[in-house]
Amino acid sequence: MIVFENGKSGFLGEHSCMDGTPTLRMNEFALASLAAKKVDLGHPRTPETGKALPTPTELNFVVNETVSRHVKDAEIAFDNLVGQHDMHVCAYLRVLPLDSHVPR
Repeated sequence: MIVFENGKSGFLGEHSCMDGTPTLRMNEFALASLAAKKVDLGHPRTPETGKALPTPTELNFVVNETVSRHVKDAEIAFDNLVGQHDMHVCAYLRVLPLDSHVPR
């Protein structure tokens, strides 16, 4: 989790095939804590919030031929690894009874 001085936050996850569950659990915990108002977010945002922050600037990376080759080799290795797997998505949806729209 990345949290900036101004309160903005996000999640960056580098993961293996098996760490999705703890990553999901951590994010669910954080979101549930926020929804239940268990996290002190400080003062509410106003039109003045963040005005003193500097304007973001683009990061320009200069890479040499060796780095470019390593990146290209990593892309090929990734594509080969992914190509060895099948993926199936199971969507678990909450299904309501057909008459659930009828007021009672």
